[in-house]
Formats: sequence, structure tokens, C-alpha cells
Amino acid sequence: MLDTNPLEEERELLEVWLMGYAFFGDTDRVTLYWKPFLYGDDFGPRMTAMNRLFILSKRNVLANNILIEYLGEEPTEESLRKKHLSHFDEGTDGKYKP
Repeated sequence: MLDTNPLEEERELLEVWLMGYAFFGDTDRVTLYWKPFLYGDDFGPRMTAMNRLFILSKRNVLANNILIEYLGEEPTEESLRKKHLSHFDEGTDGKYKP
């Protein structure tokens, strides 16, 4: 259903369900759902994806490896905090600058 471009409220509900599914179902599939958002142009979804992948990385090697690639270091609360703060240096356009 997430592939059919749902309304924002529907997407939020489905994403909550998706995180629950990750812990009892296919964690790799959920991890791969979040990965593209890390490189998107919108700040909000990018930060959400980073936080969700951090949660998943505690139990999932794929999520951990994706975050290592994205952050350039082992994912920790401090490395996420640094990445969050670096996004404020991007300017007001909110565009991703690696």
C-alpha cells in the first residue's frame, strides 16, 4: 500500500505498522524501504529514516551497514546527533549535500 502513494495520514499509520512488522517479520525489507529516504531532498523524511534505521540497526546487520555508509562511521546516538546538526548547515533549501 505504501507503493500506491497514500495520503500523508495514511502513510504515517502505515509506517508505524511497518516498524512493528520489522521486529516480527521481514526486517531487511523494512530496512530497504527506509534507505532511499536517507538520500532524498526533504529534510523531515531524511531524519525520520535515519532515526528508524538506527532503531533497526540494533537488531539488523543490513540497517547497521546502511547507516555506516551514510554516516561514515559506526551508528551511535552521537553520530546521529552530528548528522542532524550538519543538516542545519545545508541552508534553507533543505537539499541534501553529502
